[in-house]
Amino acid sequence: MSDLLDSFFVGTMMGMGPLDMVNAIESGIGGTLGFLAAVIGLGTILGKMMEVSGAAERIA
Repeated sequence: MSDLLDSFFVGTMMGMGPLDMVNAIESGIGGTLGFLAAVIGLGTILGKMMEVSGAAERIA
């Protein structure tokens, strides 16, 4: 929450308009969430492969 408020504060200090600030924040958050979705998806695939192959039981 504080990051969002800080983003608006910095945008205001830089002279950005409200619409420009919202677009900049939206693109930044979208990029971060897109990266996290890829990491979570690949981790899920790897976990399922380990379960099916029996590697998860060996590690545990």
